[in-house]
Amino acid sequence: GRVFEDIEEVRKIIDRIKAFRGKTIDSVTPFLDVDLYDGSRCHIIIPPIADKIYISIRVFNCPEFTIEDLVERGTITAFQVDFLRWAVVEEKMNILVAGAMGSGKTVFINTLARLIGKNEKINIIQDVPEITLKNHKWVRILTTRAKSREVDNRVTQEELLIQSLRMRADRIILGEVRDPLASYQLLQVLNTGHKGSFSTIHADSARDAIYRLESLATEYRPNLNQLSIRNLISRVINLVIYLGMETDEDNNVVRRKVMEMIRVKNKLNGGDFLFEELEMV
Repeated sequence: GRVFEDIEEVRKIIDRIKAFRGKTIDSVTPFLDVDLYDGSRCHIIIPPIADKIYISIRVFNCPEFTIEDLVERGTITAFQVDFLRWAVVEEKMNILVAGAMGSGKTVFINTLARLIGKNEKINIIQDVPEITLKNHKWVRILTTRAKSREVDNRVTQEELLIQSLRMRADRIILGEVRDPLASYQLLQVLNTGHKGSFSTIHADSARDAIYRLESLATEYRPNLNQLSIRNLISRVINLVIYLGMETDEDNNVVRRKVMEMIRVKNKLNGGDFLFEELEMV
């Protein structure tokens, strides 16, 4: 990172960022989180909750790989490509891509989306504009917005999911399932018939992704019994892909790779989910 010698230079930068987004940062609210004009995410934190001023900028850059590119990089096998083409194009499976932070979930889902027919209507819901389908004709990108201190003008994932129902999209891509309400709303939206939709979720395995989705949805609707939630999930989620990271002896990531693919059966087994583990050759 860069260390500024002149504190006034730092303050001028913060003033420009505040003016750009109409935000406030001061001793009452000593932190600020904003999207910059190029889609980057800027986070600022100042005293008294920090020993000095810190400015962090996260630049989002989602490479536009083809599915063949991922084969060359060792992320996926040719056998898996054939299956995924069938799953995305012909079967229009609802797919959940799982993995840890930095495992390549967004890149993978962006690559999968490029398999979708050019004339299908796609709504992409995300916090920052990472997923883009430049060669598709009918793509609508919907972006969430955090509330400001002055007024509650936030736009949430769940609100954008509801709006998508009114926009007659063929498929919906939710950048990440990350809170109870959005997870439950996603399940409800998929239950209305948006076949071939995608999302990502943080999880430690493919199976863990389904149970985490269940946990989030249950947190929002605790009065629903477990069987109701599980039946809903088993009806609307068809495939889970788990991405992992291979590291060298110094713990540097050398490859992001599909570690698991499981199909979620459209029925329960003794009240629990029924999974089919797919071959990884």
